[in-house]
Amino acid sequence: KKLISVARKMNFKVSYVSGEATKKARGIESNDNSKSDNKDKFIVLTLAKMSKTLNCRQLPSAYSRLRLLGEYYDDAANNTMRIRTEISAVKLKLFPDFPFKCSYLYTRAGEALIEKYGLNPFNITKYSWGYFWQRMKVYLKQPEKEKLLKLYRSAVSIVNYISEAEASVSERQLRWLWETYQTSLKRKERLKTELCELYKTLPEYKSLAKIEKVSDSLMARLI
Repeated sequence: KKLISVARKMNFKVSYVSGEATKKARGIESNDNSKSDNKDKFIVLTLAKMSKTLNCRQLPSAYSRLRLLGEYYDDAANNTMRIRTEISAVKLKLFPDFPFKCSYLYTRAGEALIEKYGLNPFNITKYSWGYFWQRMKVYLKQPEKEKLLKLYRSAVSIVNYISEAEASVSERQLRWLWETYQTSLKRKERLKTELCELYKTLPEYKSLAKIEKVSDSLMARLI
């Protein structure tokens, strides 16, 4: 991108060539599909001379900013999902027989279990069920007693066949991942807010807003 920017400032003609076209032309040019920058620059130039180039729009600043925000939002969304996958992997080490789906961790009860207990079965069972229940009631407006009892009993079973030392290491890793996840989630939401605010300033917004069941954030990444 920096090279293209410099070329444009120097008033050179800039064109884009399809990567697929370059790959196919490489085999025709040299009868060899191996890739090298030295070889590809001549193939790209040949394709450009044959007018086998792509049409690329130079977007007005608002639209180019919208596109860049969309790219960063997608990156943040993908990163958030990647961290959730890592959290699930650590959860299996701490709670091999976790009685609920992974999505339970992202409920208010799941958040409390991670933030207050590190999802560590040794921390959960350190005191009696009654103490655990009373403490969870403090953090939850409408705690589900049956679910928490099921989880507590599962924790009692798990401490019999995993070591406390291993659980401690996994708990630390989970807390690090959880903190990273919260940061990534906030970044994603800030980008989403900025994306929607910019989208609403565009002339297309009034007509596109009439389309049902399509969120502003999705439409902002489509236009």
